[in-house]
Amino acid sequence: MDRYATLAAPLEAVFARLTDPARLGDWLPQLTRVDIDPDQLLGIGIGIAFAVTTDLTGDQRVSCEVAAHEPPWLVAYRLMMTGPVLIRATCAAHVSGTRVHVHQTDGAQPLHVDLARLELAARGDDPARTP
Repeated sequence: MDRYATLAAPLEAVFARLTDPARLGDWLPQLTRVDIDPDQLLGIGIGIAFAVTTDLTGDQRVSCEVAAHEPPWLVAYRLMMTGPVLIRATCAAHVSGTRVHVHQTDGAQPLHVDLARLELAARGDDPARTP
């Protein structure tokens, strides 16, 4: 699955939202909880591991790790759901903001990617208040 969008927000703001595990729900709305040691948020990089809960897994936590991290262009996450799911996001500066491409491997339970919510969050709006 691939999603493409040009967001009316600067590259740095978009990439910051993509790489903050605590804010993954801004663009992956099926994530209902992210559990990460706050100390890990200071140095996000390849191999950082944390747990997430999705509405696909009920109350069951699944492991997640940062699989790639090349600021400010690329970040990827590997989620261990019923099978591994890799979500890879790339960014490029654009005259009207930031071009984003999100690629998700075909997992048994793909997650919904909402780039409109990501744009709101990157502009400082609250994506939880959108319909």
